[in-house]
Amino acid sequence: MECEEEGLVSEERWGWRGVGLVVFMFKQKTAYEVLRSLVGSEMCIRDSMKTALVTGSAGFIAHRVARRLLDQGVDVVGVDNLNDAYDIRIKQHRLADLSGRERFRFFEGDIENLYDLKPVFDGRQFDVVFNLAARAGVRYSIENPHVYMQSNAQGALNILELMRQSGCGKLVLA
Repeated sequence: MECEEEGLVSEERWGWRGVGLVVFMFKQKTAYEVLRSLVGSEMCIRDSMKTALVTGSAGFIAHRVARRLLDQGVDVVGVDNLNDAYDIRIKQHRLADLSGRERFRFFEGDIENLYDLKPVFDGRQFDVVFNLAARAGVRYSIENPHVYMQSNAQGALNILELMRQSGCGKLVLA
């Protein structure tokens, strides 16, 4: 496997309605460390990657992924609903960092809402989608698990459907 030196141990591939998914199994690495390894590795980022969609782009991990992609010359489209799960000023600060970049375009919207998401895909061909959007907050997830299930599962389904319709075949889901 090409990225094994980055701590990835195995890889499994399968398709869902025309979308190829790759699941990486890894040992003793956080999702952030794995994404950082993948995005930072020239071996894993191909010259053919021109445009990427990063959902949750105002979040901690997605902001850093978007920034690294931009640093490598990839056009990045970011989506975030800017909810109030934590201080919105932190999210605005991260977006200000990205918005100052020439290759970054931002859409405010919720991936749970297919109609918010459709304009993001209209007229664009993404080489890869990094679906890093999710509801934050462990305590609230225990109190209201259905909110998390609806948001995260419906959002992932919407992403997959629009990827299928647009012909994008690469997804990184964390």
